Amino acid sequence: MTDGHGDDLYRYTGIKANFSSNVTSLTDPTPLRRYLAEHIDCIGSYPEPRAQSLGRALANYHGLAESELLVTSGATEAIYLVAQAHRRARAYLPPSPTFSEYADASQLYGLELERLQRLEPPQDARGIYWLCNPNNPTGEVYPLERLEQLFATHPALLFVLDSSYSYFTETELPDPRAILACYPNVLFIASLTKRFAMPGLRLGYLMGQTEEIAALARYRQPWGVGAMALQAGQWIVGGGFPELLDRDMLWSETARLRSALSALPGLRVGETATHFFLLELELWDEGRLLSATELKERLALDYGLLVRDCTNFGYQRPTLRIATQRPEQSELLIAALSELSARYALAR
Repeated sequence: MTDGHGDDLYRYTGIKANFSSNVTSLTDPTPLRRYLAEHIDCIGSYPEPRAQSLGRALANYHGLAESELLVTSGATEAIYLVAQAHRRARAYLPPSPTFSEYADASQLYGLELERLQRLEPPQDARGIYWLCNPNNPTGEVYPLERLEQLFATHPALLFVLDSSYSYFTETELPDPRAILACYPNVLFIASLTKRFAMPGLRLGYLMGQTEEIAALARYRQPWGVGAMALQAGQWIVGGGFPELLDRDMLWSETARLRSALSALPGLRVGETATHFFLLELELWDEGRLLSATELKERLALDYGLLVRDCTNFGYQRPTLRIATQRPEQSELLIAALSELSARYALAR
């Protein structure tokens, strides 16, 4: 879904705050960007064709063998590599709305897709099971013990655990090294772009069994990860994954923003275990329920605020996704939605 994701900032001018991207502006990427500016000359040469040096460093950081990790051009390339390597297999999706790229990648490579009504797959299930944890867009985190039960009771399924937002929750999550040592049917997708506020560079990786990683690597294009992304990765690993974000501040600001929006008529704030959450709206204009697409456009064009329209996640009711940004930006969103709520919440 090339044009269906939330951060479509390129379509607008005059945006003051971007709540549509799950990258938070509370992250301070200054040290990383200063380092990259000092190493700009790296773009004058081809990068390593298989990103092997960074892969080795990341594997060492996670306590894995080099053969158990594959560097990718963001989490999205990882998703498409998995689908390509398992083409024409069966793919399962959890019951709640989840990241649309799993279905898109599955359909592109001819996987037979089944959307489950509950988390438990059929007992005889084979193929792959896409799980986003924390889940995008809901912010839900699956209990660790529940996941381990699934891994143990369905050994014929490959559980593809997308942990792109693992840094942004206080809830206990699976540790890749421990899980891979116990369950050979798990494959982790990791992202560095969200934590380090560098989505424009595209950098992620896969962690799994040696045989699975080797099968995925066969579909990699040479020089798939650019030189600047590799430089950023080396800075991150070399610094022991430095903290560029005060997560206590992020969670505090998330709680404050959710509380303020919950008090507004016509708005219902969804539960979350991370810094992004759903906002269901019931706002009426001359007896007509305003759609999420209309509300997104009004916020963007009239207030300079970009939010995520969740229509393509499958929501029938008008639903937006909001990701916490800086407090002064939160105030702009609270003020805008307060005005829209006062104007349209009781206009049915």
